[in-house]
Amino acid sequence: MTSYDKLFIGGHWVAPAGSEVIEVRSPHDQSLVGTVPHATPTDVDAAVAAARDAFDDGPWPRLTPEERQETVKRFQELYSNRSAEMAALITAENGTPIAITTGLNVHGLPEQTAAYLRAAENLRWEEPLASGALLRREAVGVVAAVIPWNAPH
Repeated sequence: MTSYDKLFIGGHWVAPAGSEVIEVRSPHDQSLVGTVPHATPTDVDAAVAAARDAFDDGPWPRLTPEERQETVKRFQELYSNRSAEMAALITAENGTPIAITTGLNVHGLPEQTAAYLRAAENLRWEEPLASGALLRREAVGVVAAVIPWNAPH
């Protein structure tokens, strides 16, 4: 079982604003897989503020597209080294058969990441317009979102 009593916000493990805990149970047999703090609106606001600070004052928006692509490649390398562990965790958390989570983690996620990298490599990050202006594509901000599917990727 995996249990956390803190939230990872701004690069640090911090105590949550509230005291509620979420029990994560396997949909397969209802066994307790882990526990996590229930993030409050205050925690979400702190996470968004930390992301905003990181975006405004951190290195990411000043990196070149090539440097960002290298970071994504490094993420994929690190994740691939732990893909079996991640597959087991996902199976325990959401009940997906291990063959599927293994396939997604060992083959699917690397291909998805490679597709994103190919798109980034082929994108014209700067493009002169006929008017003489320069069109520049760049990151513009931060978003808090809940993904609408049963996988952490």
